Formats: sequence, C-alpha cells, structure tokens
Amino acid sequence: MKIYLRHYAVAAGMAILVSSGILSAALAEDEVATQARVFRGRVLSVDAQGIRIALTSGGETVIPRSLVVGTPKVTPPPSILNGIEAYEKGNLKEAQRNLSKVAMQYRGLDVDWVTKSLVYYARACLAAGEVDKAGQAFDAFLDAYEDDPLAIAARIGKAKIKLFEKNYDEALAGLRELAEVYDKQLKPSNKEMEYAAEIYCGIGQCLADQSNETEALNAYLKVTALYPAEAYYPEALYRAAGLYRKLDQPQKAAPLYDELIEDYPDNALVKKAIEEKAALPRAESSRAGAKP
Repeated sequence: MKIYLRHYAVAAGMAILVSSGILSAALAEDEVATQARVFRGRVLSVDAQGIRIALTSGGETVIPRSLVVGTPKVTPPPSILNGIEAYEKGNLKEAQRNLSKVAMQYRGLDVDWVTKSLVYYARACLAAGEVDKAGQAFDAFLDAYEDDPLAIAARIGKAKIKLFEKNYDEALAGLRELAEVYDKQLKPSNKEMEYAAEIYCGIGQCLADQSNETEALNAYLKVTALYPAEAYYPEALYRAAGLYRKLDQPQKAAPLYDELIEDYPDNALVKKAIEEKAALPRAESSRAGAKP
C-alpha cells in the first residue's frame, strides 16, 4: 500500500501571531488517509509497520501501513532541505549535521526528498569516516528503496565501506559487478557517467593498495578517457600520474600533473601535484608532452 500524506498550512485563523519578538508562524498539518478516515496532525516517523502521527486533536497513534491509501505528498522539514542543499553544494559536514536527526525519520515514504536525504546522509557519514553510521543508512535505504534510481549510489557506498575497511577482495568484487552495467553502455548519461567514474576510481584504489599498479592505472585512465565526470576527473588525473611516477614513466606523469594544476587550480590535490611534479626527473613543464 502507498501512503497518502498532504502537508499544508492551516487556515489563517490557526496562525500563531506573537508580538514579543517571536516570529509569527502558521501551524502545519499532515494528513494520513485510510479508506475509513483521514488522520490529521504531524508525522513523527515511518517504518514498515506503520506511520506514527501526533494528532492535532491530541495524543499519538500508529496507522498500519496496510490501511494507508494514496500517494505521499508531504513538505520536508527545513533541516532536510538545508541538508540536501548543503550536500549538493559540496558542504558534506553541513549536510551531515542537518540530516543526522531527520534522515531516518521519514524512510519508507516514496518521495524524492526522503530518498535523497537518506543517501546524502549516508555518503556524508562515509566521507567523514563514520562507517557504522554510513552502513546503517545505506542498509536502511536499500531495505526501503531497492529499485530506486539512487540505489546505485547506496550500493557504491557499501562497496566503498569495504574499501575503507581494507577488505579489498569484497570491495573489488562489488565495484566490478557495479561497473558491468556501464561497460555495456556506449554513452552513459551525465549522472551515470559520474557513478561510473566513482566506481572506477574505487577500483583503481583497491588495485593500487594491492600493489597492482598496472591494472590500477588502467582503471584511472578509464575515468579520464571514458567517464570524465568533474567530481572524479581530478582525482583520476592525480592518481594516474602518481602511478606513472611509480612505474618510472615521468614523461607520462608530467602532462597529467600539468592538466590537474592548470585546469583545476582550486582542487585540494593540486598542492601535492605541484610537489610531486617538481620531484620528477627532468619534469616536463608543458602539457604538450606525451599523452597516456
């Protein structure tokens, strides 16, 4: 059964007007509809069994999911909107802070802002190194939204947790399985290209940490050649250059360092790239050098 929730501002007569410095506001209600009646109030949480709601008339109740009808239409809390915006602007700490208290609260509702908030929260936790929280959120997402388009992001996240834990065999197996979809596509969409780039950067890291420099290099070069998503392209340039340096091929490393330094001057990897390029024997200063 689907959930029918409608979030709306109550009539002007319900507005709270405070003249002593407190901002005037209008109360809001959610509606949860069953075939027998409509429950009005504020949704507190959602799970597989039911929807817990604080009723406008007083008290709380849990409405079984099997009785709920309709499609969810609920306005997200401000903290979720702020968290989603922060994540999409690259401010992962702010995203995690805003989403930490509410991302799990609405899981199970089939609406865009719920699925985004849960995946974004999980990925922000992973970026912060909080793998237990990330794993719980990824699992919660996949339990509720296995067929959602964002499920690929959750599956990538779970594989990267294995990488974070240095469980390279499982991480590599998971990432390679995910890569199969993109290997069969001639030209993935922009979003799919970003997923493919993330996957191959992860594959490269797994292989490099296992001292398989040649295959790791091929994974990073696949990003630069086939999946040049801006979010991962600078990392692929830097890591490929480093592997060329390790394989004693400075003439191939230098142009990659140059491209990173010149085209992505604000990237966090640029400082290291400048130092490593300067240490190359007879380092090239021009991007006119040999290309990989």
